[in-house]
Amino acid sequence: MTETTETKIDRKARLKIPFQPVPKQDPKERVKNWDEVYLGYDLATAKLEATRCIQCPAAPCIKACPLDNDIPGALLKLEEGDLLGAAIDADKAIVVLVKARGAEHPVVIRARTLRAQIALALGDEQTAFDQAQQASTALARYTRYTFGAISDRQRSLLAEDAQDVVGALLSAESAPP
Repeated sequence: MTETTETKIDRKARLKIPFQPVPKQDPKERVKNWDEVYLGYDLATAKLEATRCIQCPAAPCIKACPLDNDIPGALLKLEEGDLLGAAIDADKAIVVLVKARGAEHPVVIRARTLRAQIALALGDEQTAFDQAQQASTALARYTRYTFGAISDRQRSLLAEDAQDVVGALLSAESAPP
């Protein structure tokens, strides 16, 4: 990644930023449910964690990524608060995932539902709807043609993700202005 920002990146200072552990469910609660273990970062912590990227000119993370994602670019956008730009990078990753694994693969379905949730959080209801609809359609096809390839629990979680986004969209549309 080339440095396109006006300010020079101080890599030594970035190396001193401590790792931010991802919050996760307490094990006592985790054994009672099937929810995600990792709860994710809040925006401030996500920006701080993104700032830890030293923006290497050689970008070995891109070379190591099987999808050739511009990881430093997305992290820089997140660091600068450009959530939409970082989300657009997620769109590019979905396109590569579809080419690599097929539109009905569970990883692609999960990526689409996560992208829909990002779009919803950013107020982009059309993208959220499109991604959730594609995820639901892909899940239906995947279930029909590969019955038994994923567990009932995995299938249920993927369906719940897509339904959550669609439900949030429907409630947003019916909410008074």
